[in-house]
Amino acid sequence: MPEPIIASTRYGDFKGTFSYNGHAGMGFPDLADLLNDMVDLGDHTLVGFEFNILGDNQGHHCYLTVFATDVARTPGEVEKYAREHSSVPVKKFRAEEHLQPADLLKLLNAVKEFCIVGAIRGSDMHLLQD
Repeated sequence: MPEPIIASTRYGDFKGTFSYNGHAGMGFPDLADLLNDMVDLGDHTLVGFEFNILGDNQGHHCYLTVFATDVARTPGEVEKYAREHSSVPVKKFRAEEHLQPADLLKLLNAVKEFCIVGAIRGSDMHLLQD
C-alpha cells in the first residue's frame, strides 16, 4: 500500500510543518521549470519536492528529490484529480548531483514566503494568548 510522503529525518528531534509561496510573477509553472532544469521529469508533472541537507565531518550536502505524476498535465488538472481521488500517485525523481549553493540561490530567488516550524519530537505546541 502506498505511503504518504512527509518530512522526516533519521531521528526526528524536531518535526513540524512547511509552507511556501512563490514570488510575485513567479508561480508554480516557473518553479516547475526551475526544478526541471535540475531533474529530468520526462512527461511527468511536478507535484512536490523535497530537500535533504545532510552533514558530516566533511561538510554538508544538499539533495533534491522531486515528486511528479503522469495522471495530469497542469497544476489545475492535478488539483482536480486530487479532489476526485483519495491521493495522487507520484514517482520520485532525484537529482543526480548534490545541489550547489548557486542552485539553492536560484530557488530562494523564487520565494515570496517560506516558513518552517519545528517542535520537539512528540510535543504539540499551543500559543498562549497575551
